[in-house]
Amino acid sequence: FIGYATRRRLQAQLQKLANCERSDTDVASLDDLLPCTDCQVMRMVPDASLSHAHKVFKQLGCKCIFLVGSSGHNPTQDVLQGIISKKKSLL
Repeated sequence: FIGYATRRRLQAQLQKLANCERSDTDVASLDDLLPCTDCQVMRMVPDASLSHAHKVFKQLGCKCIFLVGSSGHNPTQDVLQGIISKKKSLL
C-alpha cells in the first residue's frame, strides 16, 4: 500500500498521460501515478481499537484511516485491508 489519489487528481493525471504519445494498450506504471498519489496517509493495523481510531480522528483531523497489514503470502509487503472514514465511524 503506497497511498491514495482522489478521483479528480487521478483523472487529471490519466488525461495528461493520454495526451502523451502512448498507445491505447499501454498500462500506467507506478511512476506514472505517483505524482497524483498522496503517500502521507494515516495507517493503522486492522486489530487497533475503535477508540484509538476515534482519538486519531479527533486529534489529527483525518478524514479517513487506512487499515494496513501484511498478507499471509508476503509478510514484508503492506496490503490494504480496509478503510474507516470519519463520517461512517460516527454513525
